[in-house]
Amino acid sequence: TPSRLRLDLRTMALREYGIKHMVLTLGAMGVVSADDTEMAFWRPLPTRVVDVNGAGDAFYSGFLSSFSKPGAAFDDAIATGLAMASLTAETQGTTVWNLDLKTVQERALTARKEKI
Repeated sequence: TPSRLRLDLRTMALREYGIKHMVLTLGAMGVVSADDTEMAFWRPLPTRVVDVNGAGDAFYSGFLSSFSKPGAAFDDAIATGLAMASLTAETQGTTVWNLDLKTVQERALTARKEKI
């Protein structure tokens, strides 16, 4: 499709600059990721939406905190980001005050990618 071709061309252009991992958030529609082996679409996690303010920031916070660890897997970091976004959207305001690692990890286990 034309949109897939544009995405492929943009991904190839970024790779020419040495960028190996890419993440594009689509808000409530999900996430597109690309690395040196594949491109994938990740649907948003099941969420009881209360307030979406801060969900995008929470995604990148979760993703970066996970992916910055030595030996971290790209897909695991995306799942963590999706979990953080989901948990944040279930909270009034932008801060999940009672957040713990176990809750994030359990929610991240529900993330699924579809190769595109």
